Amino acid sequence: MPAVFPIKRKKMYINNMTRKDSPYIDHTGTMIIPFSADSKYHFWNGGQPLLEILLELNAPEDIWGKHTEEPYPRNAA
Repeated sequence: MPAVFPIKRKKMYINNMTRKDSPYIDHTGTMIIPFSADSKYHFWNGGQPLLEILLELNAPEDIWGKHTEEPYPRNAA
């Protein structure tokens, strides 16, 4: 009977981002809300409004504009 050697598998990563459990803005300027984040951040499921999350993240004006048509807080009259 031939010798059986275990197969070594490479670890596969979907991406190289570290796991975060709270909202953050990635390197492309996209706001990321992990499903594992506190449910208060799940604006699509009764959580706090998206604008409050953007404020909490101190999103700069260009990032703000990618996610909402509401005026940037400093530009609001």
